Amino acid sequence: MNLEDILVDTLGITSEKAKTILKSRSTKKIVHKDLLILVFKREMLGYPEGTSIVHDTSTSVSRVIPGYPPIPRLLILEKIRDIFKEEVVVEEKINGYNVRVAAIGEKIVSLTRGGNICPYTHYKILKLYGEKLRKLFQDYPDLILCGEAIGMDNPYVRYEGYRNVSFDYIVFDMMQERKFLSIKKRDSIAVEYGLKIPRSYGFYKPEEFRRIIDLSVQLEEKGIEGFVIKSMDNEVRVKYTVTSTNIGDIREGMRFFFEEGRTYIFPRVLREIFRQYELIKNGYDFGEEVYVKLGKALLEPPIETVAKTEKGEMSDEDFTLVLDDLRILDEFLQYMEKQKIPIHVIGIYPTSGGEYRISCLKIRRTPLRIKSILDTGISPED
Repeated sequence: MNLEDILVDTLGITSEKAKTILKSRSTKKIVHKDLLILVFKREMLGYPEGTSIVHDTSTSVSRVIPGYPPIPRLLILEKIRDIFKEEVVVEEKINGYNVRVAAIGEKIVSLTRGGNICPYTHYKILKLYGEKLRKLFQDYPDLILCGEAIGMDNPYVRYEGYRNVSFDYIVFDMMQERKFLSIKKRDSIAVEYGLKIPRSYGFYKPEEFRRIIDLSVQLEEKGIEGFVIKSMDNEVRVKYTVTSTNIGDIREGMRFFFEEGRTYIFPRVLREIFRQYELIKNGYDFGEEVYVKLGKALLEPPIETVAKTEKGEMSDEDFTLVLDDLRILDEFLQYMEKQKIPIHVIGIYPTSGGEYRISCLKIRRTPLRIKSILDTGISPED
């Protein structure tokens, strides 16, 4: 089957509509081994961005895997009384990178938010949960797991809150077609098949928003990133992050300020404006401490990057992978090359457990921009 026929068959659309979609710049085609994948780069036909039409060329099995829709970000906790009508559950917000896991016939696929199959991520998830996932998809072939890959040994997101975790996968939602399972059903399936889900911080009535404000302060003291508030049927969801996360993200983004810096700053400052406003309104005042931390987050990391660049020291992004099969490393490097993300392997070190710790560098553009400024003294910005 060609892509046009696959779209007609899986989406139930006309050939003319399929041709229009294939001509659109809002789709991208990915080939991964026996899998042919068409990804929606924006919302199309009522499907969210990141939706993937996956076709297994070896079996002619096709399937639509919807993208995970963005969760609205809550800035004012008091407003939950307007957003929710009945009891809600508050769950830990997992800080990693989004991965959907589903079955295409007998094959299991792991898709990033952008619809790609990262060889490292896919291998690690199957290594940890392969047997459990195969049993799950035998019983629930149409189920889609929506989760977060976490830990310190991955190419994308390292969060200090998981500094004792090498790699893991936490399932925060489950979908059938485009409908989310209820919290109760998700929990039941996760327990039955041995999958991990986020920690729950209890159940609240919408009018108990003050208790959730207090909870946010308590969780911050414990180093928790934030939380997601969900209706029990899982039809309504909002997410909320605490001060340490907002400022921590700014600090991390400002290491490479010509890349992440611009997009990291304003949204996170906006979150913190309304968090501090609501905390003060409810009897908390961390003002001076927060102002100093925010200022340091904005200036310390970029100044360190400039100093390292001037000295000729490495100021690229370093990360570690852990594998027991170096063929996966080759697949990963080829994958990143296709994504136009240069990766340098610094060293491969055998461990006593039969695995390899692989030290890598992700090459950044920021040092090149810094060198230009240090050479000329001229700003590239107005």
